[in-house]
Amino acid sequence: MKLYIVKFFTTFWLVLGLCGSAGLASAATGNPALNTDVIFDTATLSSKNYFIPQDVRVCPDRDDGYLAILKGPPFAPNNIDLFNPSVYPNGTPMQPAAAPPKPVTDQELQRQIAKTLLNRFSIMYNGNPTDKAKEGLAFFNDPIVKSIIPDSRLRAGYAMLLGTPLEGSWDAIRNGIYPSVYFGTPPNPRAIAMVLSTLEIVVNEKYQYEDPRLLSPWLGHETLHQDIADYLKEELVATGLTTLTQLQFLKEDPKLATQGTELARRNNTYDMALLNSRDANGNIHILDNQRGLPIFPNSIDPSTYYGQGWVDEGLGPDTPGNNVLDHAIAVLEHSQMEPPLNFDDSTLQRLDADTNQVFIARSWLRFATDLQLILQKPWDHQCIRRNP
Repeated sequence: MKLYIVKFFTTFWLVLGLCGSAGLASAATGNPALNTDVIFDTATLSSKNYFIPQDVRVCPDRDDGYLAILKGPPFAPNNIDLFNPSVYPNGTPMQPAAAPPKPVTDQELQRQIAKTLLNRFSIMYNGNPTDKAKEGLAFFNDPIVKSIIPDSRLRAGYAMLLGTPLEGSWDAIRNGIYPSVYFGTPPNPRAIAMVLSTLEIVVNEKYQYEDPRLLSPWLGHETLHQDIADYLKEELVATGLTTLTQLQFLKEDPKLATQGTELARRNNTYDMALLNSRDANGNIHILDNQRGLPIFPNSIDPSTYYGQGWVDEGLGPDTPGNNVLDHAIAVLEHSQMEPPLNFDDSTLQRLDADTNQVFIARSWLRFATDLQLILQKPWDHQCIRRNP
C-alpha cells in the first residue's frame, strides 16, 4: 500500500495494515556474491534428491470427497497462537523474528533460493528446475538489482518470486521503476511494506530477520503499485494476489505456517481468511460468497468473506494497471499476456473467478491442515496427500 489516498477500516484488515513510510536504508549483509556454478557444485541439491514426496492415505472418494469437505462450514482454528491477536485476542502476543546469533550470509541465502526454486519447478514441470534455480541466482547477483536492493535478504525475497503470480516484479525492479528498496522505520508500526511518493519501497525493519519466503509475497505486492494513485480497489486486487502467492510458498513448505513469528501469523491470518471464504459449492472467493458465515470462527471479527473490509469501506475509483498485474493474471489463467489491464471492477471479478482455480480441492484442504484448522471429521486430516 502507498502513502497517500488511504482509507482505513475497523475489521482485522486495519490491524494488519500494510501502509508505512520511509526510514533509513539498512546496509547490505552477507558475504560477496558467489558464482552460481559454485552453488551447484557445493550444495546438496542434486536433481534426484531435492524433492521427496510424503505418502499418506488418500480418501477413497478422492476429489469428490475433498470437495464435500470444502462445502462444509468455515474451519475453526485448533491453535489460535498461529494467528493475529487482532482476530483472536486470547492468543499470545506476536513477536517478530529475533536476530540470529550470526548474520545470514549471501551463501546461505543463495542456497535457500536454489533449494526453493528447484523444489518449485520440480513440482510445476514448467522448465528445467536447475536452469530456473540458476535464473533466480542470476537475479540475486545482478549488478543492477544490487544497486537498487543492496540488502541481500530483500534480494533473496524477490529472487524467490520466480514461478509465482508475482514474478513480474523482476521486470519492475530491473526497469528502474523504483529507485531503491530497503528496510526502514515506517511511522505506522503496523506496516509490512509500502511505496512512497518517491516510488521508493520501504520494508518494515522489524521484519528484517523473518524467513525471506514469508516476506517475499509482500515484496511482490509493492511492485503492483507503480504510481501514487492507490485506492482500495487496487489494494484488494494486490492483497488477493499476495495471499495466493503466500499459499504457493506454504504448499512448498508447510512449516512456514508454524514458525510462530509475527509475520508468519499475519500471513496465516490472510491465508485462513481466503480458505474460509467459500460458497455453498466449496468454491473459494475474494468477493462475497453469498453464504454469510464468519471466516474467522469463534473470533471477534465478523467478516464473512475475504474482501469485505475493502468493499464495506468503498472500493473507490479505478486506477491504472501495469505489467506486474498483467503478468499475474496471465499466470493464474495459464494464458498469454493481454492488452494492459487496470485495477477496475472487471479485473477484480476476474481475480475472484480465477482464485478457486489456482489450487485443486485437495491442496486447499492441505492448507487447512498446515494452518491447524479443525476439519469436520477426525479422519479428514489423514486423507489429504501432503504433496498433491
